[in-house]
Amino acid sequence: MAAATGLTAKQVGPTVKGADLEHIKTQHPFIERESPIVLGTHVTLEAGTGAVHTAPGHGQDDYIVGQRYSLKVYSPVDEKGAFTKDVPEYEGMKVFDANPLASNA
Repeated sequence: MAAATGLTAKQVGPTVKGADLEHIKTQHPFIERESPIVLGTHVTLEAGTGAVHTAPGHGQDDYIVGQRYSLKVYSPVDEKGAFTKDVPEYEGMKVFDANPLASNA
C-alpha cells in the first residue's frame, strides 16, 4: 500500500493474522464507545484494505456480519434518506448533502 499512496510505512509491531484479533475491543476513533473486531469474508485485498468499518444497518454484507456477532442494527436515516434526531447536527439533512460537511469537520 505504501507504493500506491506515495507514503512510507514502517512496521512497528509483530505480524498477526486477522483471526487472532477477532473479538478484541478497540476504542472508536471519535465516538466514546468500544468497537469489537469482527471478521467478514466479503472484505478482500481486491475490495478493501482488510480493516474496514462495519455498519449492520447500511448494507447486506454488513448486516450478515452484524447478525453473526450480535451487533446492533443502527441506521439513523429515515425513509426519505435524511438523518434522524439520532444525529442532531445533521437532523433532517439528506445523507449525500451531509457527506461534504462531515468530511470537512
